[in-house]
Amino acid sequence: MVEVRGLALVAVVVCVVGWSLVPVCAEARVLSREELAPLLGKKVVIAGSGKTPEATPWAEEFTIGFTTDGGAATGVLAYDWGGRQQAIVHGEGSSHCVGRGSAGVCYILENAQGTYEVDAVRRTCELTNAGVGTVPPTWVVQGVFAGVEVVNGVKCNRFNYPPTMHAWLETVDGGLPCAFVFPNPSLTYYFDQKTLKLGKPAMNMFRVPDYCPREAPETPLRADQ
Repeated sequence: MVEVRGLALVAVVVCVVGWSLVPVCAEARVLSREELAPLLGKKVVIAGSGKTPEATPWAEEFTIGFTTDGGAATGVLAYDWGGRQQAIVHGEGSSHCVGRGSAGVCYILENAQGTYEVDAVRRTCELTNAGVGTVPPTWVVQGVFAGVEVVNGVKCNRFNYPPTMHAWLETVDGGLPCAFVFPNPSLTYYFDQKTLKLGKPAMNMFRVPDYCPREAPETPLRADQ
């Protein structure tokens, strides 16, 4: 559950009921826009300066709530670059979970071992992309500016990543996350800036369940290899 209090930009209480079925909560304090911008590493573009906007590197540690599937499903993104790990928790009803045959919460864990796809209800787990890990905070800066779009009433800069169809959108004012477009299968994450919390996420969000494999299965070589 992601709780939002008020209309100001705040860091709020984020609670996740995930694989352990025990809420994971972290209290946060109000952040002013002046405090937030330098922490996010924003390269400020002055209106009318003629400079092309550049994507803002991610903070090295944060959590933020999101919605998918037209607002029908909620979730939380937790990022910890120091630990080289990331957790993407999809709530019940998410097309990501349904597409994998899950009837409830499912989530993605990325760490040095690879990418884990976890179904907390069926207690199943798949390890792929062995040894790849999560993206660095600077992954967004390679984006090509593609104009301004309005996302949930907020003006956002859009950055594309050719030749892929991925896209990252962040607020024009402050460089906060707006949306991430994932093309295959098609899924867009819409971020709620009011739920952004800077700082290290709760570490049990990154815990790999004991029913997960420790090594990815080997891919058999083709005859022509």
